[in-house]
Amino acid sequence: MKKLSFPQILRRISLGFFLVLVTTLTILHQKIPSLPSIDALCPFGGLEGLYQWVASGGILQRLQPSSFVLLLATAILGVVLARFFCGWICALGALQGVFGWLGRKVFKKRPTIPAKVDKYLRLLKYVVLVVVLFLTWRAGSLIIRPYDPFAAYGHLSAGWEELWGEFAVGFVILVGSLGLSFVYERFFCKYLCPLGAFLALISRISPFRIKRDNTTCIHCSLCDKSCPMNIDVQHPDVVRSPECINCQECVTVCPTKKSTLFNTWAGKRLSPLLVAIIGLVIYATTVGIAYFTGNARFTEVSLTEQASQGILTPDNIKGSHTLAEVIKAFGIEEKSLYEALQFSREKVPPETRIKDIGDLIGNPDFETEFVREEVRKLLGITNTTNTTVSSAPSPTPTPKPVEKTQTQPSSLVVPEGFFLEGTMSIQDIARALSTTPEVIVKKLGLPADIPTDKPLRDMKDTYGYTIPQLRDKLSQK
Repeated sequence: MKKLSFPQILRRISLGFFLVLVTTLTILHQKIPSLPSIDALCPFGGLEGLYQWVASGGILQRLQPSSFVLLLATAILGVVLARFFCGWICALGALQGVFGWLGRKVFKKRPTIPAKVDKYLRLLKYVVLVVVLFLTWRAGSLIIRPYDPFAAYGHLSAGWEELWGEFAVGFVILVGSLGLSFVYERFFCKYLCPLGAFLALISRISPFRIKRDNTTCIHCSLCDKSCPMNIDVQHPDVVRSPECINCQECVTVCPTKKSTLFNTWAGKRLSPLLVAIIGLVIYATTVGIAYFTGNARFTEVSLTEQASQGILTPDNIKGSHTLAEVIKAFGIEEKSLYEALQFSREKVPPETRIKDIGDLIGNPDFETEFVREEVRKLLGITNTTNTTVSSAPSPTPTPKPVEKTQTQPSSLVVPEGFFLEGTMSIQDIARALSTTPEVIVKKLGLPADIPTDKPLRDMKDTYGYTIPQLRDKLSQK
């Protein structure tokens, strides 16, 4: 077996580093919530939330500013060095690479997908990109998150209950993609990855290209065999395929020693090692500058911060939160919450994480949803849809709001920081803004007969509106 060149070794070290980093952080996040979650480590999340950030300056729930920084770093790499991120940094790509390596060890000759079928299958990732962005931007929330294999991977250590309860489809896609990568290398990258589709489009404008000197080429096919994306390298003079992930495997494996395959950037030659150094430095520098200037936040927004920003709902309570955090953020009385949950403070201290309560009380069936439901009841929320707490409540208990029967004035004051979510119903918005559903219906310009107890995102197709349009109407003076 031919010895690996230094650029090939460096690539494996880079991919291994990012895979171990993501895996370690997501495991530790389950124990130490202040560490980054999988959502904070995903550059595609920045693309999903870009519309909302540009339109209103707000960030979709579960996203962190780091997602936009990682997206920026990835996009810069895409312009400068095409799909360098896919070939050198992507943790999910690295994971598929591990399974592909195992597959090569098991199968002497792995099956291939017919070229005509493969050609059309690769278009699927562009369809996925368009559908994901359209649905996310239209609904105003990360509704695709449960189907994301990367999110599912980041929750493997959260336990089967949370993994299967929230990421069942994403987990199935993850397992399926890794299993198929055992046979067809980087299956998800080739056919389903929306971030790969985005970077493939950007790579079209990149001045980076791999070229081939036909006069010295011996047509040994080693370049084609080494390509994890199954690109035809040995025939064209210039590799223009958007599927190229700039892994440098073909360039470094070429046996001619006559620069038959070489990298060019705007016509100038670059060695594989220089390509690697430039790419890693660009990524590290972009992220580093953003982090040290305070523009990249990798940790999640606390419940208390969500309350001050007007985006707090009982549905935001997670198993990693403690009872003390819930009590403080929602301004509910500690005694009332303990009585509602039917256990004592001595048995379950306030600093206990919700996911650990079941072990302390000897009830393995205890779920985070139990806490969410009791908080809804204490706040006087009678349905299970998101109701936003638009400002940080007082730590002292307040009486449950009484339904107002009198007609409210048509003038509506929307506090700064209030953000309309697609998961809210008209009743939810009315409660959060201390008014009546009739006032909200009129403000949003909706038909008088529209159901007021259903999530807005579930009725947008029936009534012909979009969530961004409703946000604009609500913000108008």
